[in-house]
Amino acid sequence: MKVIWNDARLFSPKNRNIGISKMETRGFIEEENTFGLIIRNPKTVNLSTKKQHPESEPTFYFIPKGMLELVEYLPQ
Repeated sequence: MKVIWNDARLFSPKNRNIGISKMETRGFIEEENTFGLIIRNPKTVNLSTKKQHPESEPTFYFIPKGMLELVEYLPQ
């Protein structure tokens, strides 16, 4: 599956570095529920910087439904 979503960034309330980064995650859907998606073996790229995020590869990602922009089911 491919998901386009908004990642909230808040480094510190005092720093005021607050923003939204548009991300693309590809992986396998583990679970979909009323709260969001759990994606197995996710590969995520920040669409503006084209950098992998995070640098290490997590086993699962949870993306809340309110942050989703596009969910596309890809053939395996």
